[in-house]
Amino acid sequence: CINGTGIANSWMRNVTGRHAVPYAELNTLAEHVAVGSDGLVVLPFGNGAERMLANRDIGAHVRNVQFNRHTADHLVRATHEGIACSLAYGMNIMRGMGMHPTVLRAGKANMFQSPIVRETLAATADVRIELYNTDGAQGAARGAAFGAGLVRNRDEMYRGLRQGLSIAPNDAKREEFTNLYRRWLSALKEIDPLA
Repeated sequence: CINGTGIANSWMRNVTGRHAVPYAELNTLAEHVAVGSDGLVVLPFGNGAERMLANRDIGAHVRNVQFNRHTADHLVRATHEGIACSLAYGMNIMRGMGMHPTVLRAGKANMFQSPIVRETLAATADVRIELYNTDGAQGAARGAAFGAGLVRNRDEMYRGLRQGLSIAPNDAKREEFTNLYRRWLSALKEIDPLA
């Protein structure tokens, strides 16, 4: 969980003057920008302390802006890439703790509706993403029902879920995504040397 994920996307939509543009259209406009957003980097940590940063509040940052070439589409894409890189960073923390995630399962909701987030996260975290016909509210309700003993087992808890999209890392763009993540991580470490 990244505190700033949804609010970063909403904030960027507003400051780029696209508050009336549906998110699906915003995603499509940003897809026309190449991987790496032409050097633009967004650190989406602008909604308070982040657990993955040991509860430090480093704020959000937009870095490397070039007024003569970066557009609103670049800003949106860089925000989506920054969100995906933040999630990949968290997964790398998990790897450092001995976990080895290879598949990420989520609802096809919120930021997972963005093809940029999906493709960037799959590549930078080196995981396959499986999206299901659910969302966070339904997941919380299922988890609560399981925890309260209202369902007998996990199979019953997951009844009715169907996998839709499956996104694998794009091997043809692996170098582009590796460079993107390195640039993002370098920006994070410049702001927060403890990261």
